[in-house]
Amino acid sequence: MENFVAFFSGALVAVVVILAILLFYPEKLEHLIAMISRLFAWCSYRLERRYIGKSIKADLNTHIKELNREAPVLSLAPVDIKWVEAEDVYAELRKGKIIIFMRNYRKQPKNLAVAASVYVAKALLPKVRRYVNPSLMEAIDYVVAKKLVSHSPEAVGYLVEIYAERLKKNADLKELIPIVDDIQGAGYLTRIILREFKNSFIGQYPREPSQEMWDETIEFVLRTHELLTKPPEERGYHTVQPGRWIKAAIVPIARSETVLTRGLEPHFTFIKECLNKGVSDFFVVAAGGVNIRLAKFFVKELQRLGFEEEASDEYRGHYRDIPRMRLFCAFLRVPQPDVVLPALAVLIQEMRKRRMKLLETG
Repeated sequence: MENFVAFFSGALVAVVVILAILLFYPEKLEHLIAMISRLFAWCSYRLERRYIGKSIKADLNTHIKELNREAPVLSLAPVDIKWVEAEDVYAELRKGKIIIFMRNYRKQPKNLAVAASVYVAKALLPKVRRYVNPSLMEAIDYVVAKKLVSHSPEAVGYLVEIYAERLKKNADLKELIPIVDDIQGAGYLTRIILREFKNSFIGQYPREPSQEMWDETIEFVLRTHELLTKPPEERGYHTVQPGRWIKAAIVPIARSETVLTRGLEPHFTFIKECLNKGVSDFFVVAAGGVNIRLAKFFVKELQRLGFEEEASDEYRGHYRDIPRMRLFCAFLRVPQPDVVLPALAVLIQEMRKRRMKLLETG
């Protein structure tokens, strides 16, 4: 009887653990299934394909989940693999999953690269991508696909081969990929660019895209890239001119030495100028421990004025040749600009008075 109770208790614990994994970490269960399938892959070609499909699914879904954590607004669907003998590879959305129909290339890294390249074109901003400059959208697809297979250098190599012919035919694509790559390295692609594209264009579906829309997406990406590559005096974000569709501004927290001498008054003034121009979306960014603390204080002050924080993230990314820099990005919106602007003007005036008083007293 004691043995039965022990066996039953152990079995119950195992079931609970499996259910917990299935509920909270479904990608872990997928990896486990893939490992089990591998044990029998040698038995037949059908079982081999089953293992390969499960392995691709587990790998991609793990990284898809990471992307969704970075930017929940993307709502990227999980992937599944269906084998076909046809040369053409295509994807369909079925019951909340992206099903990729592809043949087995008998090389797992190539299978992974092909699946990732097809997945992003179907899953990434499905109702918005037509409003993004086509070459820019293709560059974004490439960079996101590369992120999905970054754990496999061989798969990255095959991905480069997949895009090689497109790069030969499209000079704009060749120029845009390094720019998007830099933005992704700093974590701004998912947290700023893709979020803003979705916010700006989701309500326009299914209308036809225009050149004006495409130009605005390019402009926003180039402005974001300037923030990462140019010194403050050469950046264009200080002269933000919101477009008809994209009405967003990036607000980088200045170096701590600058804040020490001038305070945060220039930042609030910049926000005020942007509001007067019709900007409604604000991304507050910072790099380094001290600046991140300043950014969080700045965000709290904006919330006190009536701004609504929709997302906030502290993470590690590549910034100014530092590969593991501490970075911060918060996204705020202004539901009532007419209410915020007077309060903001009062705050700026008070800050100026305090600064002048400090200067007078030495």
